[in-house]
Amino acid sequence: TVTSGACQDLHCAFAPAADGSPTFVSGGELSAGRPDGRAELLVSAADLERILGRPAALEEVAWVDDERFWAVVRTGETATVALMTADGLVGSPWFGAPSVSRLRLSSSGMAAVSSDRGVVFFDSDGGRALTFTNGRDVTWAPGGDIAAVSTPREVIFVEPGSGARATLPLAVRDLAWVSP
Repeated sequence: TVTSGACQDLHCAFAPAADGSPTFVSGGELSAGRPDGRAELLVSAADLERILGRPAALEEVAWVDDERFWAVVRTGETATVALMTADGLVGSPWFGAPSVSRLRLSSSGMAAVSSDRGVVFFDSDGGRALTFTNGRDVTWAPGGDIAAVSTPREVIFVEPGSGARATLPLAVRDLAWVSP
């Protein structure tokens, strides 16, 4: 999710849809359009309660395609990671933690999040692929399915689907993959 100055003033986060059109999370709901203009509500608080069976609020989304998106959904003290559509869940959400942030999406639809339980990867069908309990942050290689995970002692480069990995002994907290 990318946050802009205008969106910060309205306490929301931009999440470009798969076709590049603007969507944003504001007040726990997902809308299409611009927060400072006319916007269409895509997923309301009532929709989330119907889908999840309890009051809930969206915190972040990342679009996989024109219909599916990954979401960090807050239900009370727990944030859950779910693969969703505007009408329902693609699969039953199973991962939750008190703190979940930095939802990142690979080019093939895999997702990764940073949480107080480490860095967690999810496959493109919604299942958990891999967890690094000592992970701090994660970023994906542009256009690929290789990720970098920061830990207190090293950066781990990993292909979550196969688990193949290489390490770089460098302690960092935040990561961003930059292409020349």
